[in-house]
This record gives sequence, structure tokens and C-alpha cells, in this order.
Amino acid sequence: MLSVAGRMRWRWLGWCLLVVTPLWAVYLAVTWVVFDQEVLERPQDWGWLLVITLLTTPLQAAGEEVGFRGGLVQGVGAWVRSPVAALAVTTVLSTAAFVAAHGSADPWIVIELGSLAVAGCWLAWRTGGLEAVIVMHVVNNLLILFTGILFGGIEESYVDGASEGSPLSAGMNLVATALVTAVLLWLARRRGIAPAGWRTPARG
Repeated sequence: MLSVAGRMRWRWLGWCLLVVTPLWAVYLAVTWVVFDQEVLERPQDWGWLLVITLLTTPLQAAGEEVGFRGGLVQGVGAWVRSPVAALAVTTVLSTAAFVAAHGSADPWIVIELGSLAVAGCWLAWRTGGLEAVIVMHVVNNLLILFTGILFGGIEESYVDGASEGSPLSAGMNLVATALVTAVLLWLARRRGIAPAGWRTPARG
């Protein structure tokens, strides 16, 4: 379920982490400036919040990826004969389930969540594993939560039924997600993780 190798490919995950972290940090810094975010008071016991966030968030994000991009995609995809058709069907189902699980009906939040889901399905298909999308999900959540803890506004760091986005925030997210996905796919081809040809899924 984790990869075509039957396990987590830790070296590949490490490469993904090295690439995604600085790129996503720059993206979030740009959004901070564009939306003129203010520094607010830190929450009480913010140090402990950092530790708890560091210990639990990676497990939570990775668990979501195993469920939505692992179990659901692989379970449904196994019933579809054509690899391309399987990718299309499971991407739609996985994206819908992932968005619904976060509870927001705001169209711009839906686009932001959907962009990660679609990118995750494509990365999993091309790289033969969940490592890349796990890193994208974990890095996004950690950086957003760390920012909320250190600079205030932790309550706004979570997506729920009351969350609202904007056309600009959704557009910036789409561009950032597409860029990071493209870089990861390039790196995967360079390191022999992803095969040549966009129609070809990775195999063990």
C-alpha cells in the first residue's frame, strides 16, 4: 500500500522532504505578505503546542494519505482494467472524499484541498508510492500550524465548516501545488523512481 516496493522508501521520502520544505516555505511566506497577515499574541503554552504538533501532525497527515490515496485508490483501482481509466476514476473519488472529510463547502477551500488530492493521486501513480504526497501534506500542515503557533492565529490554521478562502488564495495554491508537483516528478525521473512517458504508472 505504501509503495510498489512493499514498504516506505525512506531515501526517496528524504529527497522529497529536501525539495518540498523550502519551496512550500517560500509559498507560505509570499501568502503572508500578500494577505498582509499580522503578528498576534502566541497561545499559552506555545512551546508544548510546538512539540505536540511536531509529534502528531505527521502521523495524522500520513494517515490521511494512506486512507485516501492508498486504500481507497488502490482498492477501487484494482477493479478497473485500464490503468489510465483507473487513475481517472480513483482521482475523482479520492478527491471528493478528501474534500468532504474536511467539512468546508467554500468553493475556494474546495479548490485548495482538491489540488493537493489530485496532485497526490498523480504523484502516487507516477512514482509508485505515497512518499511524495505524504511529504507535501505533512510539510504543508506543519508549516501552517507552526506559523499559527509562533505568530498567533492558530485557530485559523485548521480547515473546518467555517473556513473561507478567496480566488487569490486558491489561485496561488494551485500554482504552488503544480510547481512542487512538477519538481517532484522531475526529481523522480532523475532518480529512476518514475518511468518515462506520462501514461505509464510506476511498477515494482
